[in-house]
Amino acid sequence: YGCFPILDSISGAFAFVSYRDPNVASTFKTFNEVSNAIKNIALTDRSLEQLIIRTYGNFDPLLSPYMQGIRARNRFLTHSSTDFLYNILSEIKSTTVNQLQNHARAMQKFTQNSVRGIIGNREKIQNNKELFDNLIQL
Repeated sequence: YGCFPILDSISGAFAFVSYRDPNVASTFKTFNEVSNAIKNIALTDRSLEQLIIRTYGNFDPLLSPYMQGIRARNRFLTHSSTDFLYNILSEIKSTTVNQLQNHARAMQKFTQNSVRGIIGNREKIQNNKELFDNLIQL
Protein backbone atom coordinates (compact mmCIF):
# COMPACT_ATOMS: atom_id res chain seq x y z
CA TYR A 1 0.00 0.00 0.00
CA GLY A 2 1.06 3.60 -0.21
CA CYS A 3 0.74 6.92 1.50
CA PHE A 4 1.58 10.44 0.39
CA PRO A 5 0.52 14.10 0.62
CA ILE A 6 -0.96 16.04 -2.29
CA LEU A 7 -0.74 19.83 -2.60
CA ASP A 8 -2.24 21.80 -5.46
CA SER A 9 -0.11 24.94 -5.51
CA ILE A 10 -2.68 26.80 -7.60
CA SER A 11 -5.82 26.16 -5.52
CA GLY A 12 -4.10 25.52 -2.20
CA ALA A 13 -5.99 22.23 -1.80
CA PHE A 14 -4.11 19.77 0.42
CA ALA A 15 -4.77 16.14 1.27
CA PHE A 16 -3.14 13.12 2.81
CA VAL A 17 -3.80 10.01 0.74
CA SER A 18 -3.48 6.37 1.63
CA TYR A 19 -4.46 3.50 -0.62
CA ARG A 20 -4.84 -0.25 -0.10
CA ASP A 21 -4.20 0.56 3.54
CA PRO A 22 -4.69 -2.31 6.02
CA ASN A 23 -4.03 0.01 8.99
CA VAL A 24 -6.91 2.48 8.93
CA ALA A 25 -6.74 3.69 12.56
CA SER A 26 -2.95 3.93 12.76
CA THR A 27 -2.79 5.76 9.42
CA PHE A 28 -5.26 8.42 10.61
CA LYS A 29 -3.33 8.66 13.88
CA THR A 30 -0.11 9.19 11.92
CA PHE A 31 -1.74 11.87 9.75
CA ASN A 32 -2.81 13.68 12.94
CA GLU A 33 0.76 13.58 14.29
CA VAL A 34 2.40 15.15 11.23
CA SER A 35 2.34 18.63 12.81
CA ASN A 36 4.43 17.36 15.75
CA ALA A 37 6.92 15.76 13.37
CA ILE A 38 7.22 19.03 11.47
CA LYS A 39 7.61 21.08 14.65
CA ASN A 40 10.39 18.77 15.88
CA ILE A 41 12.13 18.13 12.58
CA ALA A 42 15.90 18.07 12.87
CA LEU A 43 17.93 17.72 9.69
CA THR A 44 21.64 17.80 9.12
CA ASP A 45 22.87 20.19 6.46
CA ARG A 46 23.40 17.21 4.15
CA SER A 47 19.87 15.86 4.75
CA LEU A 48 18.36 19.28 4.09
CA GLU A 49 20.40 19.55 0.89
CA GLN A 50 19.12 16.14 -0.26
CA LEU A 51 15.54 17.17 0.53
CA ILE A 52 15.96 20.35 -1.48
CA ILE A 53 17.42 18.43 -4.43
CA ARG A 54 14.53 15.91 -4.39
CA THR A 55 11.97 18.71 -4.14
CA TYR A 56 13.62 20.59 -7.00
CA GLY A 57 13.62 17.39 -9.06
CA ASN A 58 9.92 16.83 -8.40
CA PHE A 59 9.16 20.43 -9.35
CA ASP A 60 11.12 20.30 -12.59
CA PRO A 61 11.33 16.65 -13.73
CA LEU A 62 12.60 15.36 -17.05
CA LEU A 63 9.51 15.19 -19.29
CA SER A 64 8.66 13.66 -22.62
CA PRO A 65 7.57 16.08 -25.36
CA TYR A 66 3.95 15.04 -24.73
CA MET A 67 4.20 15.80 -21.00
CA GLN A 68 5.97 19.09 -21.76
CA GLY A 69 2.93 20.03 -23.84
CA ILE A 70 0.55 19.06 -21.01
CA ARG A 71 2.58 21.10 -18.53
CA ALA A 72 2.69 24.11 -20.88
CA ARG A 73 -1.08 23.88 -21.38
CA ASN A 74 -1.69 23.68 -17.61
CA ARG A 75 0.58 26.64 -16.93
CA PHE A 76 -1.21 28.64 -19.61
CA LEU A 77 -4.65 27.77 -18.23
CA THR A 78 -3.63 28.64 -14.64
CA HIS A 79 -1.78 31.82 -15.66
CA SER A 80 1.46 30.58 -14.04
CA SER A 81 3.94 33.25 -15.05
CA THR A 82 7.64 32.64 -15.41
CA ASP A 83 8.23 34.93 -12.42
CA PHE A 84 5.84 32.81 -10.32
CA LEU A 85 7.75 29.64 -11.24
CA TYR A 86 11.14 31.24 -10.57
CA ASN A 87 9.91 32.43 -7.18
CA ILE A 88 8.91 28.89 -6.26
CA LEU A 89 12.29 27.55 -7.37
CA SER A 90 14.04 30.27 -5.38
CA GLU A 91 12.03 29.35 -2.28
CA ILE A 92 12.86 25.67 -2.73
CA LYS A 93 16.59 26.37 -3.05
CA SER A 94 16.71 28.66 -0.01
CA THR A 95 14.62 26.54 2.38
CA THR A 96 15.85 26.26 5.98
CA VAL A 97 14.93 23.83 8.75
CA ASN A 98 13.39 26.73 10.68
CA GLN A 99 11.11 27.53 7.73
CA LEU A 100 9.98 23.90 7.62
CA GLN A 101 9.25 23.95 11.36
CA ASN A 102 7.16 27.10 10.93
CA HIS A 103 4.61 25.06 8.97
CA ALA A 104 3.69 22.96 12.03
CA ARG A 105 0.86 25.26 13.16
CA ALA A 106 -0.76 25.32 9.71
CA MET A 107 -0.55 21.53 9.55
CA GLN A 108 -2.12 21.26 13.00
CA LYS A 109 -5.02 23.46 11.87
CA PHE A 110 -5.40 21.34 8.74
CA THR A 111 -5.66 18.06 10.64
CA GLN A 112 -8.07 19.56 13.19
CA ASN A 113 -10.39 20.81 10.44
CA SER A 114 -10.00 17.96 7.98
CA VAL A 115 -12.61 15.72 6.44
CA ARG A 116 -11.97 11.99 6.40
CA GLY A 117 -12.95 9.73 3.57
CA ILE A 118 -12.13 6.14 2.84
CA ILE A 119 -12.79 3.61 0.13
CA GLY A 120 -11.60 0.12 0.93
CA ASN A 121 -12.10 -3.19 2.59
CA ARG A 122 -15.54 -3.29 4.24
CA GLU A 123 -14.34 -5.28 7.25
CA LYS A 124 -11.43 -2.90 7.94
CA ILE A 125 -13.75 0.09 7.66
CA GLN A 126 -16.44 -1.48 9.90
CA ASN A 127 -13.79 -2.31 12.50
CA ASN A 128 -12.87 1.41 12.59
CA LYS A 129 -16.30 2.99 12.06
CA GLU A 130 -15.84 5.24 15.11
CA LEU A 131 -13.38 7.25 12.99
CA PHE A 132 -16.15 8.37 10.63
CA ASP A 133 -19.39 10.33 10.92
CA ASN A 134 -21.09 8.32 8.17
CA LEU A 135 -20.52 5.06 6.33
CA ILE A 136 -21.89 4.84 2.83
CA GLN A 137 -21.68 1.67 0.80
CA LEU A 138 -20.86 2.32 -2.86
